Amino acid sequence: MTLDDLEILIQKGEGTTLEFKERLSSSFARELVALANAIGGRILLGVRDDGTVIGTQDTNSLRARIQDIARNCDPPVQVHAEPVGTVITVHVRESVSKPVQCSDGFFLRQGAVTQKLNRDEIRDMFRLEGTVRFDLAPCPRFIYPNDFDRGKFDTWLDFSGITGQPRVEDVLVNIGAAERANGTLLFRNAGVLFFAKNPRRFFPQAYITCLLARNTDKVHILDRKDFDGGIMADIEDALRFVERNTRTAYRIEGLIVQRNLMALEQVLAVPPTASGMGAAGGRVAGPAVAHDGAGAVGRGAGAGQHRVHEQAGLGHGQAGVLFLSRSVSRTTKKWASMTSVAWRCQPCQLRPS
Repeated sequence: MTLDDLEILIQKGEGTTLEFKERLSSSFARELVALANAIGGRILLGVRDDGTVIGTQDTNSLRARIQDIARNCDPPVQVHAEPVGTVITVHVRESVSKPVQCSDGFFLRQGAVTQKLNRDEIRDMFRLEGTVRFDLAPCPRFIYPNDFDRGKFDTWLDFSGITGQPRVEDVLVNIGAAERANGTLLFRNAGVLFFAKNPRRFFPQAYITCLLARNTDKVHILDRKDFDGGIMADIEDALRFVERNTRTAYRIEGLIVQRNLMALEQVLAVPPTASGMGAAGGRVAGPAVAHDGAGAVGRGAGAGQHRVHEQAGLGHGQAGVLFLSRSVSRTTKKWASMTSVAWRCQPCQLRPS
């Protein structure tokens, strides 16, 4: 392990396979057990939780204490201590005889946290012992770099927050997407799903289908898309599909004329038989103005107050207000100078029908 590898790990931060510790403490056995019960990992001695490197002295006494703690676990945990600069990296192997316990009990690594297992969780771990994890299994058919998509990797690297210019192979190994074997880079299934040029060549089921149906019975399909560009692209495309097919309506709670109400009342008091077409196919009729815009229907609540409620589509409630103001403006040019209008919009969700 090199200093560049160490820098990448510290930038990545604590996680399922990585723990930072300032020094060897009484909780070290719990961290060993938790990693051994999960998928293995590394413990960096001499690094604070925030990633600050304070260093620790590499001595035979320290290495002996690490080995003693690992041997006292039941069953013993396989570890290897390696100095990298001023930091001691303790490599912890995944146990082949799970669950592993220490004097404090059974522990498991969950995200960046070490959790103590309760009775039911311990029983479940005994039941599931020996199962093969799909994401960590090697994919021999993937040939690096022929099947590797550098563009997908660069996108992930920008998103990860890793800075500098680390070697691609070093990053892939340190995040667990690949491993070195006999001088070559052997990709794991997780790495294939993230960075393969064509993931479905290796896993035909690796895609996301998004469906828009008229009702919950899914009989009338309005839109359907299949996304198979890799995990990160599939998630982004699926979110865009949802956003594109989520309709938002606006309800204008009150349209209030704040001054010169008498003059406005005279403007609106047109004969009931008179009508005029406005924007968006709307109409105005009678003292209590009624106006319709493409899907938006409203009725006056008296001189000076009107309610507009959108029934379908986007933005029609607002179009109704513009239509009303234009219709009144056509009746008299005094509209802009004699009134000021205020309204409140409250968004609501409409389901497709």
